[in-house]
Amino acid sequence: MDLIHRKEKYNEYLKKIEKAKSDDEGDYKFYEALETRADLILKDLREQSDKLEMNLAIALVAVPIILLNMLSFIKDGFNAMMIPLILVVIYLIYYRIKLLSAARKVKEYRIDNRDKVADKDINWLKKKIEYIIHGMEVKLTRLRLNKMYYIVFFPIFLVVLAEYFFSTIPFGNRFISFFVAFLIGGLFWHYFFNTEIEELEDTQDDLERKMRLLE
Repeated sequence: MDLIHRKEKYNEYLKKIEKAKSDDEGDYKFYEALETRADLILKDLREQSDKLEMNLAIALVAVPIILLNMLSFIKDGFNAMMIPLILVVIYLIYYRIKLLSAARKVKEYRIDNRDKVADKDINWLKKKIEYIIHGMEVKLTRLRLNKMYYIVFFPIFLVVLAEYFFSTIPFGNRFISFFVAFLIGGLFWHYFFNTEIEELEDTQDDLERKMRLLE
């Protein structure tokens, strides 16, 4: 009877060992999959040329507004049409400050692959994911700033353009003209930028959730 009892105990012990092995393998596969995903996201972030595209997008609206305001100033002197120029300059300064702040945070989390001390270095992977999340935040900051820029300044550009070429205020009222321009352009840009912003935010949230599961 004692022999049977010891055998049962031994079998339970073997099962625990097998379960531990299975758990370890599962943990390593999760670690490996997360590391692979992090590498792919990091590679994608480094290869994307969205910085140039976003800067061009800013210039496509800013340059015409500046030129139209300069022409208006030459023609009529300082007038209400100069206000969009002042607003653009203020926003571009704000844009630059916000991006520099986001970029500084990324530098604080910069990693080196040589710091990895084992095949399954959890602390190193957590640091790598934090670095990627802050890298994504730079891209998100740029997208959010461009979204706000287009929502505000694209309608202004349409109104300034109409006022300059037709030498009159559209609809005879600036408030109405800005409201119509916002409906035409502002809402479109809101949804245009939101698609990519939401995708990046979902990826960020997913990485953060998975990072918390690392042990």
